[in-house]
Amino acid sequence: MSKKEEKSMPKKGSNVKNQKKVPKKRVIPSLDEFGIAKRLFLAHHDRLRFQTDAQATLAWDGTQYSRLSHIAEGLAKDVIENIAHEHHNGDIHVTDHGADVELEDLLSFQKKARTQGMIRKALWLLRLFEEIHCKLADFNADPYVLNCENGLLNLKDGSLAPHSPDQLVTKLAPVRWVPKTKCPRWERFIKDITCGDPELAAYLQRLFGYCLSGSTQEEVLPILHGSGGNGKSIILARMRAILGPEYALTLGTGSILNSRFHGIRCDLRQLEGARVAFAIEANKGHSLDEAVIKSVTGGDEISARAMRENPVQFTPQAKILMAVNHLPGFVGNDRGIRRRLQVVPFLAEFDGSRRKEEIDAELDAESEGILAWAVKGFQQWLQEGLNPPQLIRDATEAYFTMNDHIGEFLEERTVRVSGEKTPVRMVFESYECWARASGVQSVGLHRFGDLLRSKGFVQVRDNTARFWADLVLRSFE
Repeated sequence: MSKKEEKSMPKKGSNVKNQKKVPKKRVIPSLDEFGIAKRLFLAHHDRLRFQTDAQATLAWDGTQYSRLSHIAEGLAKDVIENIAHEHHNGDIHVTDHGADVELEDLLSFQKKARTQGMIRKALWLLRLFEEIHCKLADFNADPYVLNCENGLLNLKDGSLAPHSPDQLVTKLAPVRWVPKTKCPRWERFIKDITCGDPELAAYLQRLFGYCLSGSTQEEVLPILHGSGGNGKSIILARMRAILGPEYALTLGTGSILNSRFHGIRCDLRQLEGARVAFAIEANKGHSLDEAVIKSVTGGDEISARAMRENPVQFTPQAKILMAVNHLPGFVGNDRGIRRRLQVVPFLAEFDGSRRKEEIDAELDAESEGILAWAVKGFQQWLQEGLNPPQLIRDATEAYFTMNDHIGEFLEERTVRVSGEKTPVRMVFESYECWARASGVQSVGLHRFGDLLRSKGFVQVRDNTARFWADLVLRSFE
């Protein structure tokens, strides 16, 4: 036996079990609010995010990220209940600040940490960890993925991926994806409300499918128009049932109607991440806010804020749908607004013998089949777009003709005469008088000028004033 082996052997009469263990130095997070935040970050960093622009902490609940405080608080409480387990008998414990820690210190801190105040402070301090930082735009970023109860649905190919915190989604549709499910009652309903028109039925299927997505490339606002009780509200109710209140929401009609309010909007903040928003009915005589419609349908970034929160910038994914008995008016008739509006006429008439509650119950039972039907509509939309049939194009053109107020003014109060001219101010004052007499909401001077230019008129000027060329006011005796 070598001398080295002899030294390694226990001495005669010694007890190996009684030999003392060398203490191990263990460094633990500090015993304060930041220490709780650090423990939470170390344990659950893969399930926590902090939106730097929205100043919001989100936690993964198994299917989606949520701003609901009880989810993040639940993770914090789990971490707090494990604080006592950080102590190992016989080891030396110090905080990452160098302070010595005994078991009694951990137990005392654990008791203190259970208070709501400590938990909330710790959750606030999570924002100091840059590893969980993200932007509002990082969430719900894939317009062709729909988060369903049983996974993430790829609308393009119908494939389903498991829920994962790596997929930054904050919305959930309360329906399962079962691709081959049928919906005979729903298809019969669509046939009834379209009066058997296959082109209109196919359009509604494409529209429903398009609304499942986060794409706004069509840049349109469909207006479902018809007398009450003809099925248009049931269509929107099915969209709401399939997509749920997180993907589908209802706007106050004031959100897209003319208002005296200008500035950062609170009502539009809820559009962030939504796929469709409904504006139900407008009082007779109200007109559309063309600037808002162009903004939210145009695919451009907007600024909005929730109550008592800072403004945020985001690009809306929501399609705005209106369902009305009376078509709202609008003042402008330029190409920008004309290409955005589609009037979808609902011409069917029902006697009301079937209660809405009965129809809803039947359609509720077909939710999975209606989703499968809508996904087919989305895939058809990918191939051909919304492609409104002639019925919709005719109804929309009639709507534009009815709302061409500038055209009416020009026809009633002016004459086009080559070589003549009329002062800009005089033409505008005549227009304001006509608008008051006609009960039409007038536009401002600059907007009026834009609309006249869209009609082909041009301004000229001399040393004294500006004029509309080739335009003469009618004389009324």
